[in-house]
Amino acid sequence: MSNNISYFELLKWFIIEEWRFFTSLFGKTRFIFFPVMIFIFAISIGFSAPLFDISPALLGTIYFTILILFGLQTGSIGFEAQDSIQDVLGDMSRIIFASKTLPIKDETLVFIFLLKDALFYSVIFLLPIFIGSITGLIITPLGSITLSLSIPLLVKGFILTVISFIFGVSIGFVLTTINIKNIYSVVIFSTIVAFLTVLIQQNKFTFESLSQLSLTYWILGLSTASVILISMGLIQFARSETHTEKSKYKDKYTQLADKLQNKNEYNILIKSLIDIQRSAGGFFKVIFSTATIIITSYALIYFMSVFFGLAARPEYIYSGLFALIGYPLYAIAFRYDSIETYLKYPITKKEVYNSKILLYLILGVPLAIVFYSPLVFGHVTILSAIEGLLVLIGIMLYQLGLLMYLTGDDTSRLLFNGVLFMKYSIATLVVIIPVLMIGMYGQLFTSINPILVTLYGFIAGLAGVLLIGKKLRDL
Repeated sequence: MSNNISYFELLKWFIIEEWRFFTSLFGKTRFIFFPVMIFIFAISIGFSAPLFDISPALLGTIYFTILILFGLQTGSIGFEAQDSIQDVLGDMSRIIFASKTLPIKDETLVFIFLLKDALFYSVIFLLPIFIGSITGLIITPLGSITLSLSIPLLVKGFILTVISFIFGVSIGFVLTTINIKNIYSVVIFSTIVAFLTVLIQQNKFTFESLSQLSLTYWILGLSTASVILISMGLIQFARSETHTEKSKYKDKYTQLADKLQNKNEYNILIKSLIDIQRSAGGFFKVIFSTATIIITSYALIYFMSVFFGLAARPEYIYSGLFALIGYPLYAIAFRYDSIETYLKYPITKKEVYNSKILLYLILGVPLAIVFYSPLVFGHVTILSAIEGLLVLIGIMLYQLGLLMYLTGDDTSRLLFNGVLFMKYSIATLVVIIPVLMIGMYGQLFTSINPILVTLYGFIAGLAGVLLIGKKLRDL
């Protein structure tokens, strides 16, 4: 660490940079509106909590588990840090790139970067969730949940909220810094998998047993695990950054282009595929980003089946939730370039968008089939499984059109722009909720013809195509 700047000073500049980045991108009013929206959403969740008819301890366990899963989805920090340090993000590379020009270690910057994220998201994201949930529980008229609220309990609850999120991030950080060519990464990954396997086999992860633990034990346990996982991730990150660079690389562009008849029409598509492959994590980044959505969806289905009871149609409940992989796929499609990247070349904006649409479909459709098939085929008739798959692809196409229409080539606008996020959420839920309702209680709706549900998925896909067409016409 340089003698001219302390860790605290560096952390301060990271936070200032984060604030300036988002407020300059969205404006202060729109950016501040995002936590307000989160607060309102959390109130509604707390407000409806008595409908679950479960104990406060079990309700808290579910709450902290969901926060861990949200943290896991944010845990692609390992990829982001490596991409930033390697300067592959263009104008998005910021202070974390300083190790290339200043006497600061990469792992030091990454650790401060992680700490900055923990503090920043604690205020912008986690604090509104915690206060909103508690407020909803207090004011709800739908039933009574016995709560003995006190200042120490609320403080512990918020600390555990933050630590649960950090624990999820730390899991993602370890996974996204793994290098299968490095023996240390292989040993660390194998140890984690073996440890989790033993715990699961001994039924240590049941919600009933976890709900018996006090907040203090939760805090100590998750804090310890987070420190261990982050330390492992930093070790892996440091070793991945010290590997010897190759002096020669294969001409992958020519290899791919030669396999295509009209290769000039696919220049941007080939470039995008190579950009992803050469970036930190390669195509594992795509798998990780989408798999976190799948894991979260599966957990939500588990909660609903245990605490509500479902008369489920698996082909529809999975197709509705799994379609949400559309956002990370679209974000990755525009991660390493934008429309402006190609303005100095004789390439039209329409050509760029067409290439990204094709990239989305090439990556998304096979992944959707891989995630969907093991959970559905073999559990329902082949015809029902195919109908659900068609609905999944239809809603994914709708997601593509919606994201393209709302965000263009800058998906980061969606995350912290409260107004835009609200539009996206409403437009997504309006389409997905009917499919989820049929998926959860479809066996009770015997009068619903599966062909109509498949037709609904087709209409959703058609709506996506119309949105894509409108976007292309407006260029």
